[in-house]
Amino acid sequence: MNTRRTVRIMVVDDDETIRTVLSAVCTSLSGVSLVGVAEDGEDAVAKFDRLRPDVVLLDIHMPKLSGMHALAKIKELEPKACIAMLTAESDAKVVRACLRAGAVSYVLKTNPPDKIRATIRDVCFARLKEIACV
Repeated sequence: MNTRRTVRIMVVDDDETIRTVLSAVCTSLSGVSLVGVAEDGEDAVAKFDRLRPDVVLLDIHMPKLSGMHALAKIKELEPKACIAMLTAESDAKVVRACLRAGAVSYVLKTNPPDKIRATIRDVCFARLKEIACV
């Protein structure tokens, strides 16, 4: 019996186009299952609590609750949560702040699609290795 584990991922972004594109990227990856989509920070925290995805792609700038605040709330719910921040900013200060706050990586929205896909794939499969060791 094959009990191959897939990585359960949630996409969070206030821009519908970005959510759609990232959702398509995630579902195109072998071994990845899109389990949720959220459009703001509050929705992200509530859905994370209910769905408990393995990986969250979380936009930094969103209404209701910023990505940084959502990151903190998700980390309160699950300190080992695997969160990659989505941003159009390549400012090193922003990236460092995300990583200090507990993000495992960041995805630059301005990167070419193949680079975005590779970053998401790398985050997902690094997480899968962690899960397999538990």
